[in-house]
Formats: sequence, structure tokens, C-alpha cells
Amino acid sequence: MRLAREYQVAFMETSAKTGLNVEAAFAHVARSLVAKANPTDPSRLAVRAQPTEEPRISTCPQCS
Repeated sequence: MRLAREYQVAFMETSAKTGLNVEAAFAHVARSLVAKANPTDPSRLAVRAQPTEEPRISTCPQCS
């Protein structure tokens, strides 16, 4: 977090294994990009989460 504060960037803990906060992180990035692209009207583009598939079980022994 200290590095994120130093560079004045967002920090969000995520987990590729459990999927924790992954969608929220991508949504945050998407909203930030929209706001930067059109700062006068960021509501012109809606960011909607799509339903996701069930997490897949990895066949990689090191990944489990």
C-alpha cells in the first residue's frame, strides 16, 4: 500500500485463486478510464458486470 500511496495510484487486494475482488478491480479500472476519457460526462458509458462462470479447478499441482 505504501508504494501505491507514493505513486498516487489505486490499490486493491485480489486473489486469482478465489476470485476475491477481481471483478471489482476491473470495474474500478474501467470507470477510471471512462472518467479520464470524458471527464465532462463520465455517465455516458455504463460499466456493467457480466455473470461469470464457476471458477475452474486447476490441473496444475503448483497452482492448487
